[in-house]
Amino acid sequence: MTEISTSRYQGKDVQLQTTSQEMLAKFAIDYSSYFKFDMYSSISKLQEFLEEAAAKLDEFSSLFEMNESESKDWIEQSLPSIIANSVRTTSDFRKRIDTFQGLVEELKAVLDRLEAQVTQAEQSFGTSSSLRSMFNYFRKTEPHEVPAKIPFEPVSIDVDKFFTTN
Repeated sequence: MTEISTSRYQGKDVQLQTTSQEMLAKFAIDYSSYFKFDMYSSISKLQEFLEEAAAKLDEFSSLFEMNESESKDWIEQSLPSIIANSVRTTSDFRKRIDTFQGLVEELKAVLDRLEAQVTQAEQSFGTSSSLRSMFNYFRKTEPHEVPAKIPFEPVSIDVDKFFTTN
């Protein structure tokens, strides 16, 4: 089978006659260029990729081992000292809380004595003072019985004993 095709060559239309065999051969040659495979360049690219991956894996492995050894050191050395310090500080805080609780109890006792003395003084003079209402503002308590005669005693509190470290 002969085919006539028209092509443009140097600005002029040229008619070419080709047979089916020639067309098929030309088509096969053109199409085979798509299947050309350069084995060497493909293998070299794969080899480069594998070398890079191996280097990154080596780097990651060394970082992982370094991290593992550091965390093991931390667990063996730092963690026990942290636990010991937490036990010690818990004990210290309990002592401090007990000390401050003692301070609060002593202040409460002194405040009760002062309130009793103010009440006695008010009864003696027959007046009602705003001083007592000031004490009640800070401490809401129910009224209690006041002894008949309470001698006046100056109040002194040694707070230094509550704030010194042992």
